[in-house]
Amino acid sequence: MIKDPKGEGGAWEWHQDYGYWYSNGCLLPKMISCMVALNDHTVENGCLQILPRSHHLGRVTHGLTGGQAGADPERLTSIVDRYEDEPVLLEAGDALFFHSNLFHASTVNTSDGPRWSIICCYNTRSNEPTREHHHPCYTPHDRWPDSAICDLKDTNISEGDGTVWWVQESDSSVEGDTDKEFTDSAGV
Repeated sequence: MIKDPKGEGGAWEWHQDYGYWYSNGCLLPKMISCMVALNDHTVENGCLQILPRSHHLGRVTHGLTGGQAGADPERLTSIVDRYEDEPVLLEAGDALFFHSNLFHASTVNTSDGPRWSIICCYNTRSNEPTREHHHPCYTPHDRWPDSAICDLKDTNISEGDGTVWWVQESDSSVEGDTDKEFTDSAGV
């Protein structure tokens, strides 16, 4: 995930990762996410914000809000009142593991440099999705030797080579678990 500098790298609304995965047919929140910081994550460059212990709430309905899948704004107002948000400051190389029902968000990057991270998500094999969707379902993997990563050095993949890993327009998980599009209290 790349957040460009000077206000170009946008914010993410409060959400739970299971809010998306539920829509993909995963019946249980037996999942975790791992965010690995590739450079320092600060408040200025839009670090992750979390609501500690909010995973105990269980899954909250998600829908579209401002073009993103986010939690039901009415319920979220009460949640944010009850749980104090906390910035997660990471140094390059740090990793944060968090429960799929933990509420998290991030603000716009107002710094002069980008914020880079990799987010890996893990699901238990026993929690295989109940329907086909845009993510791969479980299939046995070939075991590669430890040296395989070194063998990939000649693949000529470099920063900015045009490789596209995610296309928002074809990602149906942003639709949330309802067809409802949320509006704020002003009806916008």
